[in-house]
Amino acid sequence: MLSHGHWDHTTGMDGLVGRLGRVNMPVLIHPEFWSRRRLAFPGRDPVEP
Repeated sequence: MLSHGHWDHTTGMDGLVGRLGRVNMPVLIHPEFWSRRRLAFPGRDPVEP
């Protein structure tokens, strides 16, 4: 299950597939997984990571 597209939530997929040995395992993706994200800090312009 992928809830959103942040790198720290998706980079483990490669290792999981390698460990389980199944490239075609079912994956559930939240509808907003592909939404663009940005970081906003007070006093700074927002940035897209």
